Amino acid sequence: MTEEYPVIIVGAGMAGLACANWLHRAGRPVVVLEAADAVGGRVRTDVTADGYRLDRGFQILLTDYPEARRIFDYGALDLKTYESGAVIRLANGKETVLENPMHVPLAAFAALGSPIGTLKDKLLLATFVAELQGKSPEQLLARPAETTMDFLRRYGWSEQIIKNFFRPFFGGVYLDRELRTASNFFAFVFQQFVKGEAAVPALGMQQLPEQLAARLPAGTVRLHTPVAAVLDGGRTVRLASGETLRAATTVLATDGPAAAQLLEG
Repeated sequence: MTEEYPVIIVGAGMAGLACANWLHRAGRPVVVLEAADAVGGRVRTDVTADGYRLDRGFQILLTDYPEARRIFDYGALDLKTYESGAVIRLANGKETVLENPMHVPLAAFAALGSPIGTLKDKLLLATFVAELQGKSPEQLLARPAETTMDFLRRYGWSEQIIKNFFRPFFGGVYLDRELRTASNFFAFVFQQFVKGEAAVPALGMQQLPEQLAARLPAGTVRLHTPVAAVLDGGRTVRLASGETLRAATTVLATDGPAAAQLLEG
């Protein structure tokens, strides 16, 4: 007998679990199908035999993210925060510290003597930070977009500060050293770093998806359940086991290539 559900979500990563939480709050029954042995997708924490917790990859939570503030219970996560700023290693091997003046007011004076860029660069940084303070995330994301690199150059920053700060820092955030990511998203992320804090839960980043999964009724998340295909415009989901599920709506909470493969059947 084919099981039927109002909504099937494929993928128990952060997007899939957030979607399931909002649907559950709205009173919509949902089932989440996950191929792996645990929730979280890319947000996973491994525990070694001697008890050390190792997050997979460099992962942090920016506490001012609007959606994160809406959906997570920060108190229960026991967040541990990093100092707000960056240690920058220059081409000559020397290191300089760039602190967040929103958290350390006197850092603005120390930054004036930093070799990461010119005096104009630092004044432009202060101007840009002030501009961001008066904007909502929605306003920033609605800005006309160009590449981040084009925006940095048009704004007036020198190649010196782009090389020393923007390219290594935001290239690491984006996984894109050329900074081709949209400039409106750059402004949004920059604002989050300036206003909020960078933190990790005391027990590792996997506490984020586990907190979301724990709010769902028992049996909502089905682990070890790989999906082979999504058919009939999302109304039929065929599992790798051969089982077939029916749904009024199917949400593909996977990356783009995986979603395309599932739709091809």
